[in-house]
Amino acid sequence: GIVVTEVERGSAAYEHGLRAGDIILAVNRTEIESVSQFNRIVAGKKGSRIFITLNRGGRELFVRFSVPE
Repeated sequence: GIVVTEVERGSAAYEHGLRAGDIILAVNRTEIESVSQFNRIVAGKKGSRIFITLNRGGRELFVRFSVPE
């Protein structure tokens, strides 16, 4: 997984519930191993919805996220 280090208030990520300290484990059930892999997957989904599996404080959460175009 990858650690979210910063989320700008008012950003799409913030509005969808991502927070600093979250650990992104998977996108659309694909395990995330690096920031470049995450960026590549998200870039290919612009204008679509993705599902992010994350760990926050030891709890696994699922976030549905609309990727801006």
